[in-house]
Amino acid sequence: MSDFLGLDPRSNPAPGEHVGSTVNRAADSEGASSRLRPLRKRLPASSLPNPILISPTEPCPPNKTMLQGFEWYIPRDLQHWHRLTQAIPSLAALGVTSLWLPPACKAARPEGNGYDVYDLYDLGEFEQKGARATKWGPKEDLLLLGRAAADAGVALLFDAVLNHKAGADFSEHARAISVDPRDRRKDLGKVADEIVAWTGYNFPGRGDRYSQFKWNRNHFTGIDWDHAKRKGGVWRFEGKEWAGDVDEELGNYDYL
Repeated sequence: MSDFLGLDPRSNPAPGEHVGSTVNRAADSEGASSRLRPLRKRLPASSLPNPILISPTEPCPPNKTMLQGFEWYIPRDLQHWHRLTQAIPSLAALGVTSLWLPPACKAARPEGNGYDVYDLYDLGEFEQKGARATKWGPKEDLLLLGRAAADAGVALLFDAVLNHKAGADFSEHARAISVDPRDRRKDLGKVADEIVAWTGYNFPGRGDRYSQFKWNRNHFTGIDWDHAKRKGGVWRFEGKEWAGDVDEELGNYDYL
């Protein structure tokens, strides 16, 4: 916390000692900033609420524990939903109250973890993108996991990917402006270029089951690949603006 407070870690005040409004940092040549920054006043621990400290006369609140039920490098053996189903009784006995699941929707590749989401309505039910099941298993196994978790009182939390798509079914010609990948608020050109973008999704394996909605370039703000030039980058479609409520990484993190 010393650097957050603007303090040189070599000269921290003693416990309980108040800190002034600014402090001189070491010179740049010494490996630290020489700028002055305002400091926040340190408060004694007794002045801060502590939810862990509970009076013996008060009831203990529920102790909820979430377990991340996946990791990136699990092999594609289509057995992950089955493994979790088998583990549910033991996890519940240990006190796990919720299980964080990986994206269960059909990915752009059979081995995709789901963050390269293709079809939000395909949970491993339709033959699409080279496979019926997702990397984690078929929809039937996912439903069995849901029943086992409900019987054991364990909640399932899905990691849902709703801000981008991958693995489009067809490309489209579109006009778009190239922007600086390091700061997407800055246009690199004054006029829109003609590009070929993979933005068409008609889900031939699923058809209209569960949803008749089909995607095209009008449903996207930008793209990261121009297929005409076989070139990566970031393009904002003509007539579109980046969202204003996203992370400020790279200027604006809305680009797909």
